This record gives sequence, C-alpha cells and structure tokens, in this order.
Amino acid sequence: MEMFLFLIMTSISIMWLMDHRSSAQNQGRKWDPYRSQWDLEEENIEPAIYNQSTQYSMLVLESEMNPFQRIPERYRNFLNWDNQVHNYQRIKRHWDPAYNESLDYRENLSAFPSMRSKRKGKVEKVKYPLKPHIEYNRRPMYGELYHIIVTLPSLGREKFVMNLTVNTGDYLIDEVIAEPWGKPNPWHYTTKLPSILQMYGIRVGKLPYRRCYFYHTHASYFNSLHRYVYITITSFKDRSKLLARKARRDITIVLPRHMHCDPFLNLPFCKDPNFPVDVSPRSHLQFFAELGDDCKEFEYDHIDWNFYDISERHLIGHAGVSKGLVLKIPPYKVRFKYTVSMGRYSFLLRANALINGVNCVARCYVRMVAVHVEPRIQGNIYRRVNAAREIILDGERSRDRSRARKDDYSRIFSWGCFSRGDPKNKYCRDKMSTKSVMKIPANSLQPGKFYNYSLTLFSRIDARVNATDYQMLEVVNERTITPHIRCRRNCYLDVFAPIDSIHLMAECFDCDAKIFSYKWYVHTDKSHSMESPYSYLVYRSNDAELQIRLEIMLVDGMSGEAHLKLRRNDGPQNGECIIWPNKGLEAYTSFYVGCTDFRTNYPPLQFRYSIRLGVIDSNVPYSLFKTTLPATKKLYVSICDYLDMCVDVTLMVKVLKTDKIGIINVNNTLRHLLNIRDYISKMPYMLKHGRWNKAYVIALVAAQRIHSASEGREIFAHLNREAIMTGTQIEQLSVLAAQLMRRLSPMDYRGAALISKIFTRMSLAFEEIIEQLEWLHRAAYNSLTDQHMFFLYTLASRTEIHAPAQCKTYDDNCNMGQNVGLEENLEMEVDPITLLRINWWLKVTWYLYKCIYYLGVLGTSRHHAYDEAMTVLQGGIAYQMNVTEISHSVVNLTVDTIDGIHHVQISTALMEELDDLLRGRTILFQIISQQNVHNMYWWYPEPLPSETNVLIVHAYSPLYNYPMGSRLPLKHPLVYYMNISDFSANPEFVKWMANSTIQSASHIHYYTIPLRSRSVLAVRIVRVTDPIRISMSLNEKPKLHEIREKACLVTPDMKGKRIWMTNNCPDKAIAYVGVLSDKYKLKDEEHTHEDGSRKLQLKHIVKTFLNYSVLLETYQCNSWANRSLNPGWSTDHCTTKLDNENGMLVKCTCDILGPLASRIFPVVAERYITVMVLPILETNWYMFTMFLMLFLLLMAVLLSYIGRMAAHQHRHVQECRHKSVRFKEDMTFDSEKDLLVLVRTGGQEFAGTTSNIKFYFKSREGKQSSYIISQDPARPRLVRNSINKITLPAGTVKIPTRLAFGIERNGRYPRWYCRTVTIIDLNSDMEQLFIVERWIEDGHTPFIRSPYFTRSANERPVLSWTRRFRNSFEQRFLNWFLVSPMTGPWLSRNTLYTMTRFERSCVWICNVSLTILLVSLYFGPSPFEEVPEEVLKEEKRTTVKIHEVVALGVYSGAIGICVLLFFEFVIMRLLWRRH
Repeated sequence: MEMFLFLIMTSISIMWLMDHRSSAQNQGRKWDPYRSQWDLEEENIEPAIYNQSTQYSMLVLESEMNPFQRIPERYRNFLNWDNQVHNYQRIKRHWDPAYNESLDYRENLSAFPSMRSKRKGKVEKVKYPLKPHIEYNRRPMYGELYHIIVTLPSLGREKFVMNLTVNTGDYLIDEVIAEPWGKPNPWHYTTKLPSILQMYGIRVGKLPYRRCYFYHTHASYFNSLHRYVYITITSFKDRSKLLARKARRDITIVLPRHMHCDPFLNLPFCKDPNFPVDVSPRSHLQFFAELGDDCKEFEYDHIDWNFYDISERHLIGHAGVSKGLVLKIPPYKVRFKYTVSMGRYSFLLRANALINGVNCVARCYVRMVAVHVEPRIQGNIYRRVNAAREIILDGERSRDRSRARKDDYSRIFSWGCFSRGDPKNKYCRDKMSTKSVMKIPANSLQPGKFYNYSLTLFSRIDARVNATDYQMLEVVNERTITPHIRCRRNCYLDVFAPIDSIHLMAECFDCDAKIFSYKWYVHTDKSHSMESPYSYLVYRSNDAELQIRLEIMLVDGMSGEAHLKLRRNDGPQNGECIIWPNKGLEAYTSFYVGCTDFRTNYPPLQFRYSIRLGVIDSNVPYSLFKTTLPATKKLYVSICDYLDMCVDVTLMVKVLKTDKIGIINVNNTLRHLLNIRDYISKMPYMLKHGRWNKAYVIALVAAQRIHSASEGREIFAHLNREAIMTGTQIEQLSVLAAQLMRRLSPMDYRGAALISKIFTRMSLAFEEIIEQLEWLHRAAYNSLTDQHMFFLYTLASRTEIHAPAQCKTYDDNCNMGQNVGLEENLEMEVDPITLLRINWWLKVTWYLYKCIYYLGVLGTSRHHAYDEAMTVLQGGIAYQMNVTEISHSVVNLTVDTIDGIHHVQISTALMEELDDLLRGRTILFQIISQQNVHNMYWWYPEPLPSETNVLIVHAYSPLYNYPMGSRLPLKHPLVYYMNISDFSANPEFVKWMANSTIQSASHIHYYTIPLRSRSVLAVRIVRVTDPIRISMSLNEKPKLHEIREKACLVTPDMKGKRIWMTNNCPDKAIAYVGVLSDKYKLKDEEHTHEDGSRKLQLKHIVKTFLNYSVLLETYQCNSWANRSLNPGWSTDHCTTKLDNENGMLVKCTCDILGPLASRIFPVVAERYITVMVLPILETNWYMFTMFLMLFLLLMAVLLSYIGRMAAHQHRHVQECRHKSVRFKEDMTFDSEKDLLVLVRTGGQEFAGTTSNIKFYFKSREGKQSSYIISQDPARPRLVRNSINKITLPAGTVKIPTRLAFGIERNGRYPRWYCRTVTIIDLNSDMEQLFIVERWIEDGHTPFIRSPYFTRSANERPVLSWTRRFRNSFEQRFLNWFLVSPMTGPWLSRNTLYTMTRFERSCVWICNVSLTILLVSLYFGPSPFEEVPEEVLKEEKRTTVKIHEVVALGVYSGAIGICVLLFFEFVIMRLLWRRH
C-alpha cells in the first residue's frame, strides 16, 4: 500500500513539472539583461521579509521628502542586515511560481527566465557566452570542510571573474580570475567529470555533460541560515557585465547532535564581501564581534583572530587572541605576509572560537590599501655642492610606513641620476645604488653642471607601492653648506592640512662655524614674505601650494639655502552620506548610515559619529554603519584620512523621545525606579551578545531621566561588568558620566560614590590604551578634554557641608583655636556617615586626577613644540597644555595661567633636569589652576576656614612621564606665585578678625601665634583710626627699643596692606606680633630734665582711644599626599614666602610636581597687653651703701666665728667617743653587733616551738638581710611567754622597715606564735616595733610593715647632704622673715649644735641684705611690666600688688638657694667633720 501511494505522488509531481515547464516555454519568458544583480535578488531570491522592509522604507523616504527618491542599490543588502534572527522559511503556494522556484540547477536554467519575463510583461532573448554548472554536497555538516566543483563547457573568449557566495551575504566562498588562454589557468579540462566528482566525494545523478572545464574549491559553513549558493560570472574589465546567468542552488546546513543552537558568531559591519574594510599596517583597528539570538547562554574561553586569503587556505597574518568579543590591533602589530601569486587585494579576518563546545567562525572582509612610502634626501629638492669635496647623498630619513621604525633596516632603495649637461658621467646613471647613503668621490662631477638625483623607495609589503624624491645638485668650485628643512608636524608626504599649523626645523650637519641667522621665506600665489628669524617655522595657511625657502648664514659670512614644496590636503572629497530612516524612536529604531564614494590619496578612512550629547562611535573603519540614537535632530559624521585630515558632514534626522520612562512622582519614587529598571532590562542581553553601542545608547537615554544616585547605579552596573578597553569606550563613559552628573547636580556623597566607580573604570581603560599606543580621533581628544573640565568644574563646587574636623594632636591649626578656648567647637566625634562621605569624595577626586593625568599622556601625541598653548577656561577651572623644546638656547619659562591666579616659573635648570629624567627634548606641561571658589579638594576637612588655590603641574615627554602621585624630588624646584589680591574679602575670615582698642599710649598689644615650619604669617590691615606701629618677631618677644627701631608704621590709608614674616626653621616656632600707638615717647628721649632730677617719667598719657582691626593670616604652600592613612596637604616638599612690595603674591617653591596648593588660613592668636609704668623704688646710692655695710659686717662675724666653730667641732667629737650603751643585767653585748632584737612569744598553749626560725629584714632602700635562729630541741629558747634578746650585725640594713618569718618544721612543736619583735639600733639609739600577733606554721610569711618608729634624742645628722639641703630649704623659707630663727632653735635637726642668738643675728643680717637688694632690683629702672588687660588700672600702678609679692618670693627663693648652698659647702663640708 505504501509503495502504491508513493508511485501516485511521484506521477503527480512529474505531471505538474512537465506542465509548468511547457507553460513557461509557451509564454516565452526571457532573461532581462538590463536588470542588475540586486534587482534579481529583490524580486526572486531574497526572503519575503526583505521585500517588506524595502517597500516600507521606500514609503518612509517618500513621506519624509528625502532627497534620495529611492535607496541606492549599493545599500540594499546592507540595509537588510539585522541582529535579530529571522525565519527565512516561506510558505510555498502552487499558483505562485516565484515562491516555488525549482531547487535544481538544470530547472533554473530553463524555467526561471520565462517566469521573470512573464511578470515583466515582455519577452526578450538574452544569450550568455558561459553556462556554469555547480556540484557539491547539499546537506553539509555545520563547520565541516566540503569540496565544490564548478564546471563550464567552454571558457569563452573574454577574461572573467567568478564569485561563489551564499544567500546570507556573509560568506564569499571563492573568487577566481581566469583568462581563457592564460597560463597558469585555475580551470582544468577533463573528459571524465563523474570521476572527478567521485574523487572529491560528491554524489550526483544525471550530469549535463562529461567533458568540460572544472574549477575545484572548498567551503565550510558556520551559519545555519545558509539556504543557497550563488554563482556569478562577470567580465574582468566591466564587473557589471554578466557573462553567465546568475544562478543559485539550494543547501541545507545540518547541525551536529550535540549542537542545540547556533551561536551565530559574526562581524556585522564587515561581513559583506562587497563592502570590504580598508586596512593598513599602520591603522588603529577595532573589530567588534556579535553573537546571535538563537542561544540563551554562551560559554567560551577566547577568540582567535587571523588574516586569511579569500579561499582561507593561506595565512596572511596573526591578528591576536582576545578574551572577549573585541579585538584591538595597534599599528604594526600584525606581520602581514604578502604573496604576489595571490593577485587579490581583498582578504578576510577570521574570528574562530569554541562556543558551547562548537567551533564557530566569523568572517570580516578587508582590503589592504597601499601605505605610502616617503623617500627623503638630506638637503631637500635643491642643493649647491663643492666639486672639490666628497658629496654625500643621505636618504637615511626615508620612511617605509608599512613597517615600524625598528624595521628600517629592511627598506628597499634605488638611486638614479640624470644630467642633461653631463649625460655620460659614470657617477650619474639610471641605476646606481640600493643603499640608504650614496657617496660621490671628490672631483667626479663637473663644475657648472646640474645633476638630478632620484631616490626611489619601495614598500616592503607591496613592491608596486613606491615613491621617488628628487634632488637637483648644482656643482660649484667654492665652499658650500647643506641646510636641510626637517618636517616636524603636518608636512608628511609633502602635504599639509589647513586645520593645523606646519612645523619645520632647520638643520645643518656640515656647518663648520656657528650659525649667525635663520631666515624663512614662504611663497604663495598671493604673497612672498619672511615669516620667521628662528631655527624653526610655525606657519598656518589655507593656500593650495606653499613654497618654502630657508636661508642660513654663518658667522664667517658663509650662507646656504634649502627649498621645500607643500601641497594642501583637503581631506576625503566627492562623497556623500545618507541616513535611513530619517525619523524614529530613541534607543529603539535602527538607523543606517552610509558614507561611500569618498576619495582620498591617503587611505584608509576612519569615521566618527556623534550628536549634541556626545559621541556615538568613533574610530570606525566601516563606511556603512548601523546604530540606534538618543533623541536628537542632527547626526554629525567626521571622515578622516590617514594623515588625520577630517571633513565633517551633518545629517538631519528626527529621533523622538521615548515615553517608557515617566515623570517622577516625589511621593512615590519607587515607581520611577522600576520604570528605569524595566527600560534598561535589555542591556545585559545586549552586552552579552556583543552589542555594546545599543546598550550604551539605552544607558545614555536612561541617564537623562534619573533623579537619584541609586537609579544611576542601576544603569552603570550593567556596563561595569563588561570589559572597557578602547578609547571610544572611554569617551562614551565620559559622556555617560557627564549626563549623570548633570542630573544629580548638586551632587552629594552618593553621587560621588557612583561617579568614582565610573572614573575608576576610565582610569583602567586609560592605562590600557596608553600602553597600546591607541590613536584618538582629533574630536575625541578635544571632547575628552572638555568632558574632564566639566568634571572638574562640577566636582569643584561645594555641595555638602561637613561637620568641623576632629582636632589632631599634631595639627597646629587646631592648636591655634585651642589657644583661645575653642576646644568645644573644634573637637568632635566623627560619625561613620561623615567618614563615609569624605571617603567617597576622596576617591572620586583621586580617580578624576588619574584620568586627567592620563589625558596629558595622550596629549603628547597631539601637541608639539612651538604650538599655541591649548587653553580651556570653564567655571573657574583653567586648563592649559604648554609644550617647550629643550635646546642649547633655552631660557627660563614663565607661564601665566589663563585665570590670572598663578604665575609659574620653570627655570632652565629644571627643564634640563626634566630633559634627563624624561629622556625627551620636547617637554609638555599640563597646568591646571583652580580658584578657591572652585577647588576639587573642597571636601578636605579643615578645623579652621581656609582658602585653597590648587595648581596641578605635570610634565611629559613622548617617551616617559613624570610619575603620578609619587614623591620624586627634583634637584631644581618649581616656583609659582599666587595672586592673593582677589581673596581679601572672604566673609569667613571676618569671624577671626582681631578687633581691639589701645586705651593709652603706654599700652603695647602682643599676639602670640604658633607658626608651622615653612609657612608665612601676615598681618593684613583692615582698619586703623590713627597711626600705629606693628612689629613681628620669631621665638622671642620684641623689646621696646626693637619695636621703636624696627616696627612698621601703619597709617589709616594703608588698608589692605600686609606685613609678613617667614618661618624657615625646621620645626614649629612661636611668632610674636606687637601693636602700639605711634604717639609714645619718653622725656629722656627729648633730653629734658625737671628740677635737675634724673627721675624718669612718662610723658602725659594720652587718653584718646585708638581703634584698630587686623587679620592675622598664615600662608602655606603644600603638596597633596595621597596616603592610604591620613591623606591631605603636606608641607614636606614646599616652602613659602611672600613676594612683591605690596605683599600681594605668595611665592611657593616646590621640589615635586603634581597637585600643589597655596593656602590661606586665619590665625587665632592669644592677646596680652604690656604697660610701660613709672619706677616705684629708686635705686639710689645709699641702698647699695647699706647693702655693702651689711655684707662687710657678715664677713667680719663669719671670720671671727671660725675658731669657735672649730672648737665646737672638736668638743662634739669627744662626746661621741665617750658615748656608751647601758644593758640589762641578763644581757650580753658584743661590740661587733649593731642590732638588738627582742622577740616576744605568745602565752597560748603550745605557743612555743623547737623549730629553727628565719628572720628577713628589708630596709626602706630595698636592701634585704636574712638571719636564722637555730634551736637545740632539748633546750629551746622560744618557749611560751618568753622574751628573747638577740644581737645581730646590721650588715646592709640599718633599721629595717619590713619583716618576714620563715620556719623549719622540726622538733616536737613545729609551729610558733609570735606577739611582737622589737629592733634597736645600738649606734643611733633608734627603735622599730613590729606587732606580729600571728601563728608561724609553714613556709614563709609575707612582709609586714610597722608605723611604730622612734628617734634618739642624740641622733646624728643625716649622712646625705641632699636630705639636709631639702630640710634646710623647707625650714628657711617657711620662716623667711626670721621669726623662728630670732626666737628659738633653728636647723637643730640637721646639725649637731644649736645656733646662738648672735649666730642667728648674722644669718638675719644676710637675709635682710639679700631682700633689700632683690626688691631694689625688681622695682628699679625697668620701665614696663606685663599685666593682664582685665586688671589694668593706670591710677593704681603706684601700689604693690599681691602677684608682685608672689613673684618677689620666687626670686628670693632663688637667691636663698644660693645662700643655703654656701652654708652647706663652706660650713658643713669644710668646717664640720662628721663622725
């Protein structure tokens, strides 16, 4: 039954097929040769979805009045591309022959033309000379390599090109050029076609012929959407001329069993072989791969990138290995292998990756463009040479830009020469040398003749690319020199761009004398003038051609010339750009931008796309581009050539705003956050599939509608997970950060935390592109500069108010406040939130600083010596890039910041040091000036208000950079000045102003200030009512005569003036500021006396009050120390000084580069007043006479008493020798023993003991002695109710103060009860009683103390003189007025005798004389004294104050000590001999 049904269906199919073919033949449908290949695809071959999109797009263009009435044919296949996976399966209907086109090649040849002719309503006969046929496996396995055989009955008579492609347009299987009679020929003739097919494993049924020409190739399919293989044969001379009917054959890709989905790895913008990407060895290339939508998850380790020929048989170069979907190719990284036998300019970049266990391949079609070579002959185009000397033709500076400079040794040269006047000279031939330098012997060329030498340089990568430079030699019989014009910038390949200045340098290698002058002449069509008298020429012109002449004259009068011609480079021309559609929805509609037909002599081209908000994409090598856009009305396209000459095109487009993100409701912000999350929910999917630009546009759109930092974190979190490694991505992140900062302005610490994360990623990306020497578009560099100035401007605005900083013990600013009792305002407990805020501001500032530093590194490739300084002034932030060249004639460099705040002086020595350090003759300085009102370190916690003016200075060279954030001291410091005239009216400083009144001309106001090392203290005059004098001193209060001699006179009209002083000491010092009235004078200064008396008096005291207001300021020059612990401003590397006679400039000298600052603080000073007073006691002659009489009386008494003192000393010794000690009857005494110990035993039962007892004595000095009492058990002494007397030697212990016991448990009674122990010193008759009252049972007892201590009536003096001195000092000065010495014994405890009344009277006379002398000196000729302001009373200055008496007692104490020392050493040491 099944066989029967099969036969029925087969017969029906054959009948329908026959009918279909006969009807087509009857209708006479023919091939339309006048329709292009893209028309065929539009109507017959391409999927239905293509027709729908094309029709819709045509309607949109017509409705929007697009100047292009229909889409150009070259864009149609490009516009059909989409990232989404489409279902190319169609529903076949019997009545639509176009949708039921036969899949068999033979049926295509007959049926297909007739159907098209029928639909067109015309019948035409078209005959093609070639009839191709193709055979291959129609069900290939995904990723496997298969053979393809293409046959032709004949090769025709015309040279042709055959292309094999697939329906998806992303795979060019092969392209072969053949000439019917050419050799070698890729087409081979065979008479056994079936055998050939069988040999390659191709199974076929019936063949149209067996004898034919065949071409063998390979194909591997990595796209499951391949449905057809196309074959096209065109004429080699005219590629639009078809030599055979374009045909196709079906194919079905079979997926392996383990492959559940197709990853669709592809390179979207360059997958079309009809639009290859132009590349060169010097190009900065970036390729972005994408993944399809068929798979939900992707797992892969890396992607391998290689360049192959079209057939993918020959490896041309290894591009690299990437971890992600982005490939960056720096210049000269790929070593291209060129093979002449290829004969093709197009090849492909193949990306190979193992994704989900499946080998996937993406193809990008590229075209190698000819990289220009630049031959250069020293001396330029015209040169005069001396025939009598050897002539050197030097081409060493020629450049083959297809290779890096390190490969210059492999350059290919060819020297030639032509002379019309001397054609047979053997040193002037067509082919002379292949070296870079050619030497012509002396006298080889004829004087008076001209010789035109040529140097041809061939490209190493393609010998067909070459260029020739010529030099005309004029031979003379005189001394000559060879000037040379060296190209420094914007003059390569003898062309210049009008958007930049031309930089030329003069050189002369054979000048044997000093150069006297330079003259540069520039000749144009309109003018001829001298432009520069220096060794360089910087010139900017818009003329089509420039002729430049250099004249060099030596000091000896010798001169020479050099000539150079330059042509203007107008950039890419004759092209057009279109955008389609020109209306859409932001971040949703895909816009197609095509910029083709741009012609330039300096390929390859690069494109940049941007809008008003910022960049969309940059460094794009594709002329056809697809992207989504934010809301905008214009799209700006910049097309740049190899020499960085750009032209700009503006495309009008209408992109509407989305309504998916509603307006925020302040009462319900969660709904707005959910809208943001929903809108950006597609970003992870796009980023995972490699669609960075689409995700970036979504983030940019969402960023313009946020209202909180949490919403911004949601947006950036998706981008933060991806690898950011290109300059374009850095620029895109900067645009995104700028939008976030605008929306979050004014920013709090939460916004700073978000922006710091963006800056962190940007700084890491900066490091990578700097390491890889990535080239930035001119507009990209300018855009990054503007964005970073916006960041500085925004972050430099104070948006948060922090609590006062916590005072630190080493912070002098806090100490300034504490001097006036402001501890409560300055000290605080810093809560964690405040610390968190400061930490985020610190982090965002540091990473912004890093990005700005790296921006300066990129500027080394954009700015050159003698350029005009790049300046940007935005919101108080001044940014400039200054470049200088270090030469033998370098001079000191002075740079004024454009905001007028800082003046930077760079000495010659510093520039030479940087030249050695950075190893470059060209030094670029990045200078950023920030005013106090816009300072990015405003968040730094200060205990006192301050003004901080930041100056950031960085130094770079093309090779090395001055390190960032490190402490690399310079031998020659950087000097800069800050203009402080604009900061005199700070309202915060008014609170710290010193306002006071001088109530009398006799008053002097003193202020004490702790001054840091290397800082400046200034007194700014705010207001004075009368003339005053101000003096300043360091570490010592100025005296009255110093104030009169050195003080500055300040008048009321000197408002705003400053008086300053610098602390150059290595440590902190105390500064004194004195203020007094200018009306103070003494009568002795006027040489006047009253009544012949010498009594000094004050002039009449002025009672008129004098008001003054001054502001004490300290100036510091600091450098920022980015420490992990306690970061902040440091004074380690900077010194401070005030300069200018008006004190309006702060001079800072720093030995490092980086963030520097000149800072101003108000000073809190402690004020006290000094008053000039009249003498109370006069030092007349009779006072000194009385003192002298008393002193002589004392000396006389002392001399007369020496004998009595000696006799008394002898009597005392005799008494000591006869001293004896009484003992009791039952006691025995050993004269060698010093201590008598009485041990009393208790009366309790068993209180006695037969054990041995140990005694431990310890004195007050810590010395210890131990004794043991050994007992006979038969005759014990320590019995119950007994008192035992024991004599012991004292040893090191005199009278013990602590006692301990030990017991040895032996005998019948092992324990013992002790009641008391009494110790008597037999020598001094001193007694110590210990009350024990305890059982002594085992081991040792702790030490016990006793307060019971008695002294002997005949105790000897203390042996230590220091003890005697202390006791004497106490007794003497407790009785200063001699009440006790006059009435009773004195010093009896320190000597062995008691003074008599006469002796005490002598001592009294001495003390009285000393007192009179001290009082007279104290109240004598001193005309001033220090008193507090609150107790100052002018009318009471004639009475003695209590504090004066106290001070007098202190001074008298000092004198008494001297007297006491005299008695101690003279009497006690010399006259008294101790026993």
